[in-house]
Amino acid sequence: MGECTCIVKVGTEAYKRGGVYFYARTIRVMKRLTSYDILSDEVDAVGTLEGLEGIINLQSAEDGLYVISVCNLSYDWESGLTDGYDLKLVPYTEENKREQ
Repeated sequence: MGECTCIVKVGTEAYKRGGVYFYARTIRVMKRLTSYDILSDEVDAVGTLEGLEGIINLQSAEDGLYVISVCNLSYDWESGLTDGYDLKLVPYTEENKREQ
């Protein structure tokens, strides 16, 4: 995992308000376990919708604890600098805990 880890709790909510039904995925950053909140930076940079859509496996992830990992890096061909990436949820395991 390294020094910069972002641990999140993914959940599912469903409820009814009046005649409207709601179904949503929730993501809560576990502040005591997180050393760098990459999700906050992402949302501040591109907005909430685009930032959360950048998590490629959010809809298929089961409820639980996850480490947010950077994947699918793309680089600018001229400068070689990173110009794009996606985020991925990796299950938070005992091995992840020991590496912190």
